[in-house]
Amino acid sequence: MANVRVRGVAATAISKILIDVGHRVVQASRVMQLRLGIPFDASPADVTVKDGDPGELVVVGFPKDVAEVVDSLVNSLKYVFAWRPKLNLRSVVVGRVVDSKNGECVIELPKGLRASLSNCFKSPGELVVLSVVRPAVKPFEEVIAGREITVTGTYVSLTYGSTRVSLSEHIVSEERRRDLLAMALKVLAGKGLGVRFRSNAAYGSDSAILSELTSLEELLKSIVSRARSAREPEIIYDGEGLSILALSKPSYSVLDEIRSSVSPTVRRHHELKFNNREFSNTIDYAEDLISKGVDRSRVEGEILKQIVNKSIGLGRVELYHVKPSGEVHRLTPGSILKASVYGDDIRMIIRRNLRGGGVLNGLRVEKKPGDYCITLVDSSKWSIVHKYYRSSGELLGTYVNINTPPEITPGKIRYLDLLVDIVITSNGERIVDLSELEHYRAEGIIPQQLYEKAVEAISEVRGFWAT
Repeated sequence: MANVRVRGVAATAISKILIDVGHRVVQASRVMQLRLGIPFDASPADVTVKDGDPGELVVVGFPKDVAEVVDSLVNSLKYVFAWRPKLNLRSVVVGRVVDSKNGECVIELPKGLRASLSNCFKSPGELVVLSVVRPAVKPFEEVIAGREITVTGTYVSLTYGSTRVSLSEHIVSEERRRDLLAMALKVLAGKGLGVRFRSNAAYGSDSAILSELTSLEELLKSIVSRARSAREPEIIYDGEGLSILALSKPSYSVLDEIRSSVSPTVRRHHELKFNNREFSNTIDYAEDLISKGVDRSRVEGEILKQIVNKSIGLGRVELYHVKPSGEVHRLTPGSILKASVYGDDIRMIIRRNLRGGGVLNGLRVEKKPGDYCITLVDSSKWSIVHKYYRSSGELLGTYVNINTPPEITPGKIRYLDLLVDIVITSNGERIVDLSELEHYRAEGIIPQQLYEKAVEAISEVRGFWAT
């Protein structure tokens, strides 16, 4: 099991998940220590879990440990997209030039990947040694490669091809920063190597850091030697593990439930904190009221009313359609015709005016000026219904998108698209893109639990429209 440093909006719940399955949470904040009843542990972190883009968690660290932590989180949160790159961050590879033009090379990499490299004047067929500067974590992304070779240890990262010296912003003690800079100058001066002191260096002993500098220098030498003798594209050094989890409304609910076991937590705590920071103070105030004995259901009901009232006040809303490829499609914004609280959920009816030209995918009909779509959103449902009309009011057909229950916040509706659509027209019903769902399950991006919910949702939608 790994030593894990946890930061960000979901730090309490994530820490508890990891502790409960046997991981060790290190360098925890004072608040976290009190909530979880754990002592401060200055041990170096093997993995860091932190916030990424809205609705996402980033997991970074040693590859084997990252894989274990990601598996632990997926097993607990269930309804997430799990993105893992084929080539890790800072992995060192030998690639083959397949095209070269005006100082730009296209490089064939191991595992069927390609990358572009600037300031490259090699000819097609030649080999080149690269480091992955930015991995393709999400399927739609491209690998960004560079020439500097970096190896990472517990306390430092050492770079061949650079002489920069830097320190993590999380090393806050000025005295410690001065000591580490002095160490770097003493050990690395004249060697043509750069160093970055990681946040773990704030707690590491000088002897441990000096020992690691020596071992990483030897590792760099062996990597450079092996790369220069390579005859085919291959991975020379595995780099750092990096994974991203896209969260959904059901996974936020799991986090809420776990957090509530150690601290007063309102429903939608994580959903609102991740998606609408304007509600952060409202959530904190609401949880303070609950801790003082105010009725939970009353407080949560008021939060729902605020979401609806602010949404109506804005008048418009945009749908964020998060695909398993990692792409986020922002659908044409719509006007809110109706929004209301229904039990513990929100229902919304939206009119979206469509641009003329092209074809309505799935319905296979031409788009004309004046066409519009009525979108029905229910935060408890694993689908969103789109009904397409001509300007005359003629119904063209209905498109039911299978997705995680939508997260409704003022001005924004977000969900994970599960790819399958059910198309209903006067000619009958069709299921679209079922093979895509199967593909992303096989890739491990859609976990088994989420796949099963998608299949269940398809059956429910088909049963409803058949009646």
